[in-house]
Amino acid sequence: MARDIKNSTINISSKISSQDPAVLAVITKTFTGQIAATAEAKAKFDAKGAGLAQQRCFTASAVTEFFKILGEQNAPQEKIPARLIEVAIHFAQTRDELPELQPDDPHAAELARAAKQVLDDGRLAEAGGLLDQAKEIELAALYKAPELKQRAQEAGDRDALNTAKLLAYRGKFAAPQFRYTDAARYYEVASALLPPGVSDGKAVYHVQAGNMWWTSGNSTAALTSHQVSHGIFEHLARADPSNAEWQRDLSVSHNRIGDVQQAQGDLAAALTSYQGDLATTDCLAKADPGNAEWQRDLSISHNRIGDVQRAQGDLAAALTSYQAALAVREHLANADPGNAEWQRDLSVSHERIGDVLRAQGDLAAALTSYQAALTIRERLANADPGNAEWQRDLSVSHNRMGDVSRARGDLSAALTSYDADLAIAERLAKADPGNAEWQRDLSISHERIGDVQQAQGDLALALTSHQAALAIRERLTKADPSNSDWQRDLSVSHERIGYVQQARGDLAAALTSYQVALMIAERLANANPGNAEWQRDLSVSHNKIGDVEQAQGALATALTSYQAALTIREHLATADPGNAKWQRDLSVSHNRIGDVQRAQGDLAAALTSYQAALTIREHLATTDPGNAEWQRDLSVSHERIGDVQQAQGDLAAALTSYEADLAIAKRLTKTDPGNAEWQRDLALGYGRVALIERRQGARDDALKVFQRGRDIINQLIRRAPDNATLPNDLAWFDRQMSTHEK
Repeated sequence: MARDIKNSTINISSKISSQDPAVLAVITKTFTGQIAATAEAKAKFDAKGAGLAQQRCFTASAVTEFFKILGEQNAPQEKIPARLIEVAIHFAQTRDELPELQPDDPHAAELARAAKQVLDDGRLAEAGGLLDQAKEIELAALYKAPELKQRAQEAGDRDALNTAKLLAYRGKFAAPQFRYTDAARYYEVASALLPPGVSDGKAVYHVQAGNMWWTSGNSTAALTSHQVSHGIFEHLARADPSNAEWQRDLSVSHNRIGDVQQAQGDLAAALTSYQGDLATTDCLAKADPGNAEWQRDLSISHNRIGDVQRAQGDLAAALTSYQAALAVREHLANADPGNAEWQRDLSVSHERIGDVLRAQGDLAAALTSYQAALTIRERLANADPGNAEWQRDLSVSHNRMGDVSRARGDLSAALTSYDADLAIAERLAKADPGNAEWQRDLSISHERIGDVQQAQGDLALALTSHQAALAIRERLTKADPSNSDWQRDLSVSHERIGYVQQARGDLAAALTSYQVALMIAERLANANPGNAEWQRDLSVSHNKIGDVEQAQGALATALTSYQAALTIREHLATADPGNAKWQRDLSVSHNRIGDVQRAQGDLAAALTSYQAALTIREHLATTDPGNAEWQRDLSVSHERIGDVQQAQGDLAAALTSYEADLAIAKRLTKTDPGNAEWQRDLALGYGRVALIERRQGARDDALKVFQRGRDIINQLIRRAPDNATLPNDLAWFDRQMSTHEK
């Protein structure tokens, strides 16, 4: 049956996607009475609906009901095909599975059959009412059952089972109407009604409830449901350790819990859950080495653990986990080279390893890994050009290649890669306008291109690109206001636009953009206080607003904004001390507060703030010496402290701080000479040391150091002539050396 439903789903999607959204919109408004239609037009639309019904094995009245549901949802025209597909698929699945209901009570059975008949006509509400009547009959029988002793107990169990099934189907009815909270509650009650001997059914209903809670945005309720189902799967697996299916269900249960915990920002708990999954999948894979699915599950477990380790900042451990996954996938791909899924999995492993190598600052090795992923994906996409998933994977590879080129300072190459990604994203979005994920991908492509254009100094083009991304995201959020991911993307677009406006000097416009982003972030954070990522987004918005206020000279209000961000980040870091990301964010907040205090002339307070940031960064850098980001952050802290010490007139201490900064920059550039950002850091580090040496009277030494820094900037300009920042750096060195000569 699952295969039949899948084939039916594919048929429904392909047929409806080919319809003109404008025509579907007019039919929707006509059937719901939102617009008047002549008898001739009404007959034409009835015939159109009947044609759609015949193509999809639905009755004409059912199709009419679909359009009425869409009318009640007020779906925008471009979303109508996608929403019609969603309603039709849910309807088809419910209709095809409803005959499985076979209540013992004749009257209840008749009501179930009647529900099937009216459901065929698309009358969801009436069908639901009939099932409610059947449910009441079965409930009445259930309440009488204890009086009938043993025979009654058996009948009671059957009644309970049937009642639970009816409630579960009410949950299925709620899903196509986007009533996810109601659906979750139906599943929970259904689970509670199931007899004790149907524990696997109880677990499945809790899984379905958890999925519905998650879709509704309630991560706390989702976690509770998944934990209940996990307890049941754990009991089943212990009772029959040789049952591989129970063991696999247990491993998947660990994953579901870990996914929610990771989304909530509880990385330590997520890691524990994923490690529980790994222990189970490892046993399965060892017990049956020839089972490719168990081997694949094992690789996924390693990947999930690597994801958490990377989020914790433990890049060395993450790399080890990703390499373990890669080893499994290479074995699978070599054993069956014609299996496209194994090839795709292999490309994902190369990509994840590239992500870690890039974070460690080894751009050359990262590029090699990304190129390996790109090669596989090009081969898959060329072999099956009509496979949208392969095309999307290829676009992601172009993105990663662009990210490395950008980090190396080669903005032209980065733009070429991002343009290749954009071309694919545009094709996918045009081929399936109702696919929200393709639309989102297109918005991300515009965003990345805008980032490069801004780095090149073409702020007008950058603003156009970010506005293109914003337009897509506004459409997505308008079509589905309850989708928190779309809302978050929208806030990011406002932030990006604000960043360009700030670079153009239009601080008032930038402040407005950042405030819009803040409003969205506040709404999301208030809706789900347990979501750590949304709390972090809120802190970022406060920081952005503080940046503009500081640029406007409003230091007091900037300090208030930065302190609001600090409060959030202190809470996150205290709640999860092992989360390196939260610790780093906390250090950034201390730095920003120090910047304002320094601008206010309170050098002592600024020094205290910078030292608080330094303490955190020293701990992070010591914990993971191979993490280049932590090392660079540490160098920035030394630089900030040196700035204050210089302003206080303590030149010896300032020189010590600047030299510590310079030493880190030298180590990083030696590790990866092709990293343009680190080369620029090194050049500016030379410049700061030279300034102090000149003030101390060592003019000849200072001139040599200035020259070293200038030479590096010159080399960078030759490598990236389109970089808008480097000419300003060169002009600074020229001014310093000119002043020195005078």
